[in-house]
Amino acid sequence: MRNRDYKNFTKGNVFTSFSKYLNLKYQRVGHIFQDKFKSVQIETNSQLMLVSSYIHMNPVKDSLVNKPESYKWSSYIDFIIDRKNPIIHTQFLTEVFQNKNNFINENTRLYNKIVSKSDFDTIDI
Repeated sequence: MRNRDYKNFTKGNVFTSFSKYLNLKYQRVGHIFQDKFKSVQIETNSQLMLVSSYIHMNPVKDSLVNKPESYKWSSYIDFIIDRKNPIIHTQFLTEVFQNKNNFINENTRLYNKIVSKSDFDTIDI
């Protein structure tokens, strides 16, 4: 076996073994990242509002925190108080929601719609 073929063979075995280990340990099947990610092209402000709500409210939905502003890895707090974080740009999204209070209220309203539906694509805004 040529050296290059041997390296590829080894990597493949390591990744396959790791997948098998995780699947056995966590009683799951398939690829490690199977069915975890979905991409959607955002074409309207309504869709943007829905996706924003989905992202910001996910830590609440998954019971990581009780309020979205409590999740330290989220930018949600930057939308409700002005921390002047140089890497977070809130103006555009706040304008889409019309103002800060509407941003908070709509995120909560849309979150309630998200958790009450089983299919994200069927949510009416």
